[in-house]
Amino acid sequence: MKVKEKFRYCANLFARHLTIIILLILAVPTISCKSENNTAEKSVKAPESSPKKSEQRRKKVMNLVRRPAVAGAFYPADAGEINKMISEYSSAAKVEDEDSRLLGLVVPHAGFVYSGPVAAYAYNAIKDPDEIETIIIMGPSHRVALRGVSVFPGGVYQTPLGDLTIDDEIASELLEADPNITYVAQAHEVEHSLEVQLPFIQTVFKDVKIVTAILGQPDPQSNKKFIDKIVEISKRKKVLILASSDFSHYYDYDTANKMDGSGIESILKMSDEELTQKYYNKESELCGIYPVLTLIRIMNRLGGTKAKLLNRANSGDVPIGEKDKVVGYASIAFYESGNAPKEAAKEEAKTDDSTESGLNNDEKKELLKIARDTIYEYVNNKKRLKLTDIDNPKLKMKNGAFVTIKERGELRGCIGNFTSDGPLHDTIVEMAISAAVRDPRFPPVAVSELDKLQLEISVLSPLRKITDVNEIEVGKHGIYIIRGYDRGVLLPQVATEYGWDRETFLAQTCRKAGLPMDAWQKGAEILIFDAQVFSEDDVK
Repeated sequence: MKVKEKFRYCANLFARHLTIIILLILAVPTISCKSENNTAEKSVKAPESSPKKSEQRRKKVMNLVRRPAVAGAFYPADAGEINKMISEYSSAAKVEDEDSRLLGLVVPHAGFVYSGPVAAYAYNAIKDPDEIETIIIMGPSHRVALRGVSVFPGGVYQTPLGDLTIDDEIASELLEADPNITYVAQAHEVEHSLEVQLPFIQTVFKDVKIVTAILGQPDPQSNKKFIDKIVEISKRKKVLILASSDFSHYYDYDTANKMDGSGIESILKMSDEELTQKYYNKESELCGIYPVLTLIRIMNRLGGTKAKLLNRANSGDVPIGEKDKVVGYASIAFYESGNAPKEAAKEEAKTDDSTESGLNNDEKKELLKIARDTIYEYVNNKKRLKLTDIDNPKLKMKNGAFVTIKERGELRGCIGNFTSDGPLHDTIVEMAISAAVRDPRFPPVAVSELDKLQLEISVLSPLRKITDVNEIEVGKHGIYIIRGYDRGVLLPQVATEYGWDRETFLAQTCRKAGLPMDAWQKGAEILIFDAQVFSEDDVK
């Protein structure tokens, strides 16, 4: 009996396995043929199927709903309270009329009780809301790591005041402009920088569509395509472009005012390069640095060369605010000037980063003497060198500079700054002191070392961001690499001294930044600069 049962069990098991094998054998051709048939259909019937799929996608995104995430926190959850607050802020925000057409705005995005009074100035600058069809709102990503641009594809954004419809035609154009312009749902679900603008928009406009874009760590190609597409759209549709950004975060009142003033100054000049340098040097701070830089670049392309500060303040200026740790806010408007810049000439000027029109031998000698005298005075007496009778205009240029100290041919200190608000001779004094006693890699220079030091100065051109590393000329350009909070710089003479080629120079700059040596190929920002380099041996 046991033998029969065992035989029956084995037979049943074999039958089940055989059935499975047969089904698999039969299924394989079916799967394969289906795949091949689909491929054939796609290649043959694309003109018929594409519109159908496009229509399906359009209907799907038309049903997207982005519900309020910060109502009741950043602004009231009750419609009546929202209207009351905004009405109070708007009544106090007096903005002079401008004859020129409004093209863009920088607007803060903190809680209404803090930044609302400043934001009201931006929205009061909109004198003809009926003339605007769509508002494109660009904001930073505060809570989701993001590279490139995320555009909400269609549907509505909701607030307690009702729904705002996405202009899905513009959104689709932006999404199709580059593969790195995508829709990242999580980024939009939690981002307040876009949402806090909407109640203001709803009180100003009766009927307007919006496009919301979150700008993360820039991808150079997609950022350029994004700007190109918005410029193209702006020339055929009535749009207003907003960059949502606060300024400095959690400094004391006076420090914040100084930093914010510096950043605002560059925005009013419409200089994306100057603002970039100040941001990297921590002379200014904006949480929405990428939306603001993008807005400046769009405005320059549109001929919006007139910028106006409408209002500025910080959280220490409101009754409930404290002055020891404040956040800065500003509303800035961009107007059509009627004098569109000649882009070719502008680009040519931007790429002319040479400093060789600069210093002759005597001027180099004078700067080196200033550096050496500064180090002697500070190391011996702990006093800053006082300069008098500096009349040469070339020594008063506002160039950045590095001072390098060597001892017996070995590096002993090197500190510099890419920008300067003061004259070159003062920059040399400050950098000489820093190189001698503040370089964290070395102990401070001692009195006994003073006669053993050799000095070198590098006078810098402005930083210029590049997307093609073939622009780097070894021996001419220095490299500044940034990814996140990691950054590193190597001067042009370093590559020459070590005999590096371009790729080695890039890799070593990544290493200096504490990044993987291939980071320059994987999303790190690359900026270059010229340097006029001279040492005491060169000018004897």
